[in-house]
Amino acid sequence: MKFEFVEFYPLTDKNRGNSKKNALGTVHIYAIDCELDIRGINTSFKGKSIFFHIPHFSGIDHETGENVRYPLIRWTNEKTHREMLDFLHQQVKPIIRQRLKDARGK
Repeated sequence: MKFEFVEFYPLTDKNRGNSKKNALGTVHIYAIDCELDIRGINTSFKGKSIFFHIPHFSGIDHETGENVRYPLIRWTNEKTHREMLDFLHQQVKPIIRQRLKDARGK
């Protein structure tokens, strides 16, 4: 699967809302082979590491009563899912780091 970086939307004081203090913003990528826009991939940091969180919603498992996270996007092919995560870590993470560095330099 081929992916393309579209944009990183950083959180600012103006659009932060109730976001946690370690939230950076969201990423928008495009899955070329299936013509799918994937928006709202949350990014956060801890220490010097950047993490990606696939969009999801929370609910309660009706059988166990436990809190669960339901992903909004999940590839049925594990290889494709891994390719997307690898793309985010190898291609998108350096772009975010550079943009954050540039923003601090201004």
